Amino acid sequence: LKSFWLQKQRWWARGARLWKPILAGSMARIVAMITLGMGVDAACDKNNCKATGTYNSTLEHNKKGKMCFAESVTGFNFFSFGCDGTNDTDSICQRYGNPTCCQKPIRYTNYVYKLMCADSFVSVPTLNEFNSTTCNEMCQDSEEGFTKGGTCLILDPWNRLLGTANCANTSYPFWNPDYGKSCVRMKDALSNQIQQKCDGDWDWGAGTTLCEKYGNPTTCCKTYDSYIICNESGFSSIPGEDD
Repeated sequence: LKSFWLQKQRWWARGARLWKPILAGSMARIVAMITLGMGVDAACDKNNCKATGTYNSTLEHNKKGKMCFAESVTGFNFFSFGCDGTNDTDSICQRYGNPTCCQKPIRYTNYVYKLMCADSFVSVPTLNEFNSTTCNEMCQDSEEGFTKGGTCLILDPWNRLLGTANCANTSYPFWNPDYGKSCVRMKDALSNQIQQKCDGDWDWGAGTTLCEKYGNPTTCCKTYDSYIICNESGFSSIPGEDD
């Protein structure tokens, strides 16, 4: 039971680290948009966006950034768009690999964050555009350790795909998805929850990984609290009970 809750605390801590700034920033922009009444006929052109520009949480007036972007948080049914710079980054789009449209579940909630990037927007994208089948790419934050085309498909214990990572980070910060040396499939022996991630773990300290501790098993083996399978080359598919 102690191990089960420790594992949950690891994901909660990592989730708060990764998504609190994004959700907080989105909500600040949404509140500002509602309060100041951003017009639906407003437009954005990247030529009016400058990395050295002044950030304004009301994106209609934001001049900082390198691209135009639009964002939505499902469940709120509000949309905002404008230049893609913030106080924390010169370009949200660049940070996420300039996706045409991508989405990311906000961990521990039923909400999904969606992001569009373009050279320009004539008007605010519609709900149908955000819900289009073409908007199924995973948003992957390069500053947090995600890599497009990474070898390890990250699946959290709540069956949510978070992105891909190359497991090549053996130093802190341990909450980054690329922390580890191998991709590991895990099933909790108590909760039966399945996840897939890089095998770095703060229990073992920097430089030592979960798979190394148990001899890098490439077939299923049981630890004191879970079942694991390791692969240095990574896993690109979702694990299941058959594994």
